[in-house]
Amino acid sequence: MKTLIFLMLLLMSVGCSANAQPTSSVQTLELTGDSLPTLRHITDMKISGDTLYFVYETEDGFGQRFLRSAVIDYENAKLSIRPEIGKR
Repeated sequence: MKTLIFLMLLLMSVGCSANAQPTSSVQTLELTGDSLPTLRHITDMKISGDTLYFVYETEDGFGQRFLRSAVIDYENAKLSIRPEIGKR
């Protein structure tokens, strides 16, 4: 009986997801402003209005994290990177 209920839920979820429409779109942005160093990985990203804040580690940073911001220009499809705000 449990197997039957599980199978029904699985089939219902697959059937409902077939009609799902994506809500995101892809936009290529031109990078302007300060250059970025070689990044190891980005640990956090947040958007507030038209400003993107991101925390990253560099290849030779020995685990030190840096905070930077970038202004998103939606009309001209540009991402203007600002200087480093701080580090941890």
